[in-house]
Order: sequence, then structure tokens, then C-alpha cells
Amino acid sequence: MTRWREGDAARVVDLTDLKMPGKGRPPFAKDDIVRVRRASPDGKRLVLDTHTGWFSAHRFKPL
Repeated sequence: MTRWREGDAARVVDLTDLKMPGKGRPPFAKDDIVRVRRASPDGKRLVLDTHTGWFSAHRFKPL
């Protein structure tokens, strides 16, 4: 498992079944580069610079 830290860059690799309730589309597309703002202690969820919500870390690959 990847150790995510604040400021890490990641590439979006999986948008399968990603739902944004009441918002429509996610704020990024496949292969976009995003920056990690926060990571959960277990490293399974991330907050990105593009959105304030939590996303599953399996959707991203570190750069």
C-alpha cells in the first residue's frame, strides 16, 4: 500500500462507479494530475486540492 502524505502528486486512474451526489461530475478526469491535501491515517482515503470531499485512494496512482 502507498503511504500518502500531504503535498503528494497523483494521477487519476479509476473513475468507475464514482458518484458525486447532487454535484454531477467529479472535479477531475481520468489521467488528470491532482495534489493530495490530506490523507486518512490508514491511507485509504484522500482529500484533494480539487475538491474538499474524501475519495478512495485506490482511484489514484502516485507520481
